[in-house]
Amino acid sequence: MPDAPTSGSDRAWALGAAGSLAYWQADSATARRHYQAQIDLAEAAGDEPCIADAYFNFGHVAFRSDDDAGLQLAYIDAAEERYRKLGDERGAARAGWGRGILALSRGQGMLAIDSGAIEEAMDYLGRSLAEFERLDDRQYHAMTEASIAWAAFAGGDVGTASRLAVDALVESHSMRDLGTTTISLHIGVLLGALTGQVEEAAEIHGAFDALCERYGVRPPAALALFVGGRDPFELTRQNLDPETWADAYAQGRRLTLDEAVAKIVALGDAAGML
Repeated sequence: MPDAPTSGSDRAWALGAAGSLAYWQADSATARRHYQAQIDLAEAAGDEPCIADAYFNFGHVAFRSDDDAGLQLAYIDAAEERYRKLGDERGAARAGWGRGILALSRGQGMLAIDSGAIEEAMDYLGRSLAEFERLDDRQYHAMTEASIAWAAFAGGDVGTASRLAVDALVESHSMRDLGTTTISLHIGVLLGALTGQVEEAAEIHGAFDALCERYGVRPPAALALFVGGRDPFELTRQNLDPETWADAYAQGRRLTLDEAVAKIVALGDAAGML
């Protein structure tokens, strides 16, 4: 906008919004740049709620390979402390949730599972789940259930993981949280691969791609969905002939969000028996 301010609180909040748009489109580099600028302008303006928001935002993108755990925790701590000073319990709880995500990211290595980090993640996330229940924060309750599900998958508890992942998806869907529900559809590809229902998995893959395009979102972090080191998207392709996979994928692209979620619930019921 020609007359938009170049400094001050309004500019800082706008930078935070711009960063979030980039974050939800999987453009972490742009999000990181906007969030850093939000921190700088919010601090210059002395806008304490915006400063807390900025540190909270930046904590979501400070997970590059060249960012050590100490730096990542510093942003989480800064956001949580500022929210507490503002009397914002929900904000503080959401900031603290990042500790569990950080531990989970350490535990799910590409070459090996770090059981100690997974146990630490489960502890953090379990406490966060209870806190979100207390605060009636349904959005982060669903996100935390999904995170605990990934920790359970990493630990080999497929039944528990499947139940929690589907519960989280259904809770997000019930709130009409289109972004979170859409980027969570990839759980259906994993569930289909685990239960041998590979055509259904290919359909969910198609729905995932089409609905991400429709709603303009992509998973904020690169997908690292591996079971025994194997990518379920590729596993699905490997277990279907190309024509069958293409037909199922094309059929999936025609599914509505409601239809895709219903299919995943059915897959979850089957996976829960494993």
